Amino acid sequence: MRSLKPMYSCTGPVSTTSTSAGSSCPPAAPTFLRAATFNTSGIVIYHTYLPRPDRPGRGPMQAPARGCQTAQVAPHLHAPATLAHLLAHSVARAPDRTALVFGGRETSYRELGLRVAALARELKQRVPRGGIVAAALANSPECVVTAFAAFAAGVRYAPLNPFYGRSELATLFRAQAPDLIVHNRDSAAAARALAEDTGGTALLELDATAPFEDDGGDAAGAILSVCPDLSPDEPALLIFTGGTTGLSKAVEHSHAGMVFSVRAHCTGWELRYDVERILDVAPLFHIWGLGFSMLAPLYLASTLILLPRYQPEQVLQQLQRQRATVFAGGPAPIYAGLLASPEFASTDLGHLTLALTGGSPCPQPLREAWMQKVGTPLLEGWGMSEGAPLVYNWRSRPQRPSSVGHPAPGIELRLVDVADPSRPVPVGEPGEVCVRGPQVMRGYRLQENPAETGLDADGWLHSGDVGYLDADGYLYLVDRMKEMILVGGYNVYPRQVEDHIRQYPDVADVAVVGIPDPYLGENPYAFVVARRGGSVDVDALLAWCQETLVKYKRPVGIQVLDELPRTGANKLDKRRLREILKATTSG
Repeated sequence: MRSLKPMYSCTGPVSTTSTSAGSSCPPAAPTFLRAATFNTSGIVIYHTYLPRPDRPGRGPMQAPARGCQTAQVAPHLHAPATLAHLLAHSVARAPDRTALVFGGRETSYRELGLRVAALARELKQRVPRGGIVAAALANSPECVVTAFAAFAAGVRYAPLNPFYGRSELATLFRAQAPDLIVHNRDSAAAARALAEDTGGTALLELDATAPFEDDGGDAAGAILSVCPDLSPDEPALLIFTGGTTGLSKAVEHSHAGMVFSVRAHCTGWELRYDVERILDVAPLFHIWGLGFSMLAPLYLASTLILLPRYQPEQVLQQLQRQRATVFAGGPAPIYAGLLASPEFASTDLGHLTLALTGGSPCPQPLREAWMQKVGTPLLEGWGMSEGAPLVYNWRSRPQRPSSVGHPAPGIELRLVDVADPSRPVPVGEPGEVCVRGPQVMRGYRLQENPAETGLDADGWLHSGDVGYLDADGYLYLVDRMKEMILVGGYNVYPRQVEDHIRQYPDVADVAVVGIPDPYLGENPYAFVVARRGGSVDVDALLAWCQETLVKYKRPVGIQVLDELPRTGANKLDKRRLREILKATTSG
């Protein structure tokens, strides 16, 4: 693959200094750098840059002269060496502050630090350095304690979806068994089954609400003393992909990459030390729940309000009761559910300053309805298990309809031809979105084929997502490459058809997949959900599509479902839709 080398037009240095992990970090207004780069062929490469941990000595960035927006991590954000240092810093900074709220119980930073240190010592005795601690845990205090204990012990933390079936869990470790499986009372059955299926892996049951002894010692120091030689470059996390396009893969992230990731989150969304109250419903076995919802508040010495699951009325109640400042909601259906709840109108959300969405397209009418009714922006972003955040709408920058925003700090972004990855595509033309940066994964692990790293020779992650850039560097996602429908030589991206059908008054949600055609190869086929209390006239909708869509984009059939199937991470499950389609159209 041909390497693309940006040519910089320099206007002056930009500082990349940050405060040390042990220093005081008062809130300050982040500073942003706006710039663009061009390669020798004149193709714009939209990216951000900060010296990568694995590329020392490249010096401070020089600001190019014109074009799109780019930025470095805000200089007031401290840079802990590892995830263990991240928590230790906040434990030392605010030991008596509430770190975690769950089910009406509050856990202080000091208590959290002592529990983490105690479990980390246990893990160090049981698991070799760099070994794997699998955690079959739903959202709970045990989940938070286990994650940081694994980070502090120098082992790889592998969070699992405890709601998976037995065969699904065993498949995750088809190439290598974990060294230990941590669970709580609720997930004991799933953990025991996995232990049996991985050759008798040892089990450890936790109860993070059990009484503990406070010896009055240094809680922050206790965390760091477990593994004093812990390096930023060591692997910290194995996060499993959702498996919506095949078998789940184990994605490995380093301490340095995850620390950089959370600092990038805090930069673009201008989050503040000491005062944020971030409410999370995303599962902590998902990169969004763990990488942002858990890490960001604990990095900022703020408070994580953790809910066990998404229930609209419960979410609204806790947003008001806990006076949350940030809602890490996730996919757009979560916000649609809140707006449709009978409790919404009577809920006080005046303290909410930010709401975040990603993982599914967020229709512009939903963004506008949220802003109108709440008065807080609903910012959409784009990422994946292999790297997050990659692109998002920054708090201080104007949003554009249907755009997921600009690259996050540290991210280089380029779009290449789907058929010829060596050819970059110009502005406005769809191409595969490729990214490179410190928060991008180290590679896939636990693979039956170890050569499948997911990265090309130059370190670029080919996302499999198709998108295009406008002249100001805003990214617009079109669809997944694997979801593209080939209709008689025409490329049809389901998202374009979905966005169109979503405009039909009776349709609340829609998903489009391909159905085989003996002459054309494939045709679009739509599944729709009616608006609450309404219905969809399929014949009328088909007729409307005939009138309003070009011929090759028109669905040849439509089914009405009560709801669209979703994965454990609340993402649309198109594989399940194809199964439904096959079952209802065969014969």
